[in-house]
Amino acid sequence: MIHHQRTRQIAASPEEVWEVLGRFMFIDEFAPQVTSVEALTDGEDGVGSRRRCHFDNGGSMVEEVTAWAP
Repeated sequence: MIHHQRTRQIAASPEEVWEVLGRFMFIDEFAPQVTSVEALTDGEDGVGSRRRCHFDNGGSMVEEVTAWAP
C-alpha cells in the first residue's frame, strides 16, 4: 500500500478546511490535476469509501478512506 502525507499551513479554521476536504467524492473541485472522479461506493463518505480519480495526464488511481476524523 502506498501512503502519502502532506502538511501545509493555511489561513482557515479546521471547520472551514473540513467543509472542503470532507466532500471526499468531489476532490476534482479543488485539485487541479484531477479531471473527474468515479464514486466506487454508495452512501455517506467515511471509512471504506472508495473513489477512482482520473488525472489530466491520462492516468487514474483508486483511493480508499482508512481513517475518518473531522
